[in-house]
Amino acid sequence: MIMTPAQIGQLLMQAAAGDEEACGVLIGRREPHIRVEAVLAGQNLHPMPARHFLLDAATLLHADAVARATGREIIGFYHSHPRGTALPSLADRRAAWPGYVQVIIGTTRQGRRYLCAWIIAADGAFTPLTIAPSSNRPAPE
Repeated sequence: MIMTPAQIGQLLMQAAAGDEEACGVLIGRREPHIRVEAVLAGQNLHPMPARHFLLDAATLLHADAVARATGREIIGFYHSHPRGTALPSLADRRAAWPGYVQVIIGTTRQGRRYLCAWIIAADGAFTPLTIAPSSNRPAPE
């Protein structure tokens, strides 16, 4: 999966901004490689936002409109684990959409943030993706 350093930084900064799980949508292309071209931050509406996330519908609808208008597609989602690893939790596994990327931002014991990317198979299995930084500038939103 290809992301720019600026996009990676955006995810890390959003995750570091508070004690609640950050979340949002990844827009881009799947062919010839999975490439993130836009990151849209969402609002976490879960009643227990420190431990779970529920992406607001307005962000999802806006992301769909942006993707359609620019010939791209929603390729996945991201969220953070403010006090945990970047491994998918049981809740993440239950809520995953097959065929989509899931980027999880984890937090080390020292408070450093890092991210891991996963692709969800039809059977719900999470397979790790390598994140390759790109120097290309993301397309406008």
